[in-house]
Amino acid sequence: MRRLVGIALALVLVITSTSAFIRLSQSGLSCRDWPACYGAQVEVPAAVPSDDSPVFIARAAHRIAASAAGILFLVIAALGWHRWRGDSRRAAAVALVVLAGLLAWLWQPDAPGEALPRRLRFWISVALALVALQIAFGGLIGARHAALACTGFPGCGGGIWPQGADWRAFDPFLANDGLGGASRQALHLAHRFGALLLAALLAWIGWRHARLRGAQQALGIALLALVALQIALGATMLLAGFPIALAVLHNALAALVLIVLASMLGRPGPQEKRA
Repeated sequence: MRRLVGIALALVLVITSTSAFIRLSQSGLSCRDWPACYGAQVEVPAAVPSDDSPVFIARAAHRIAASAAGILFLVIAALGWHRWRGDSRRAAAVALVVLAGLLAWLWQPDAPGEALPRRLRFWISVALALVALQIAFGGLIGARHAALACTGFPGCGGGIWPQGADWRAFDPFLANDGLGGASRQALHLAHRFGALLLAALLAWIGWRHARLRGAQQALGIALLALVALQIALGATMLLAGFPIALAVLHNALAALVLIVLASMLGRPGPQEKRA
């Protein structure tokens, strides 16, 4: 069962990474070059990708992985209903059909690990919610065509916050029409400020876990490494002009942070009942 969940988790990483590449390449959105076309509206339709183009390959991998993962989700939910009776993973297996991120929870081994303090579990839950919010901000920056709105580092627009920014830019249901450069800069700065606060929280969580034993210690070290890599990658992306390879890697590292945090919560303590 754990091997089945591991395969599904790997497929989800393929889905998110290929989806990020397709989205950032702007295939189908009349935007041929990332991120140059984000500076102006492009009206000329983009050429249809050839059968050997990176976008075509990414689309094929995305569709195959999504189809296989969908089938596995249903199988895991059905098998988990009986295997994890009386276990919190039973509810996670059913909810998996809606939220694929729960795979990291289900993937944890049955052997109990070191019990986590209640306070630490609370802050891990907070960090999970904040990572999800940061990912949403990153997606909104792409949707708002704001990748080049803030090319400076560490500042943006010559101040802490852009003058005349429209807060409606944070509304995911609002069209892009009428949003100026200041509003797009505000999205960038919110993402950066959030990243700094989140990095401090994640570093603390990683440090606490690194002081534990066994799998929890390994998860803590992994989280510290991912935080350091993500900060360095974010700065490198800005200085290098947002190359698509680094943008996709930035997306993949965010997914790995989610997996590590979910694994920390999903790892049972010795007092918890396991199927």
